[in-house]
Amino acid sequence: MSEVKAFGTIYSRPENYKNREDKYMSRRTAREACFKLLYQIDIHKGSENEILDAFFEENKCTEKNEAFIKSIVAGTLENIDEINRVIADHTIGWKTNRISKVSIAILRIAVFEMLKREDIPASVSINEAVELAKTYDNVKSGNFVNGILGAIQKKLEVGASGPGEKDNENAKS
Repeated sequence: MSEVKAFGTIYSRPENYKNREDKYMSRRTAREACFKLLYQIDIHKGSENEILDAFFEENKCTEKNEAFIKSIVAGTLENIDEINRVIADHTIGWKTNRISKVSIAILRIAVFEMLKREDIPASVSINEAVELAKTYDNVKSGNFVNGILGAIQKKLEVGASGPGEKDNENAKS
């Protein structure tokens, strides 16, 4: 068994676990790390660089995974106002400050991916967000997250979303 340290916890893995360079982190695990990082950044406002530095000191990542994590976290933070507006527009009967910090961090990642990342299908973003919500919040949160993201996806598909990068590129075609 080998040991992997993630977020201060040591996890054991069999020696033959994914005998590849990126054996410590799949794309799903990288997205989970993004969620945890955004959650920590939201709780500890203003310490974004310290949180990222501490994460990468404690966790073995390939350059590819490190770049993915940094791009999702930075992209989400850079577009936070637009992302929050999109979430607020689709949480009918809910004020966003009533949504748990866990669910809001998960929603922010998925909405960022849906608006700005053409390389990630919306269905993948939604599925991953629902799984994270069920794991880290509760089963009902999974349904809540799925409902909000499904509504956002429908709006994006009909082109009624707002000026996101995907919409601008589709309009140019």
